[in-house]
Amino acid sequence: DEGTALIYKRENVTENTYVLKLNGLDPEKTYIVSDYDNPDVTYELTGKDLMSEGIEITINDTPKAAIMLYKVK
Repeated sequence: DEGTALIYKRENVTENTYVLKLNGLDPEKTYIVSDYDNPDVTYELTGKDLMSEGIEITINDTPKAAIMLYKVK
């Protein structure tokens, strides 16, 4: 009912915006997703939405990694 997603932006990558889609979630449950480096940034979506639509995240620096934490509400 919880986990971590690591998103790596490699050096020389110019794209800053990514859609993070998770898998293996319960489509009926609601999840809270938070950014480890910016705990004020949170999302609340169903497992179905996280697996189909995902969430848009921005990584401006390069190289850089984003750590997204998710858990059932």
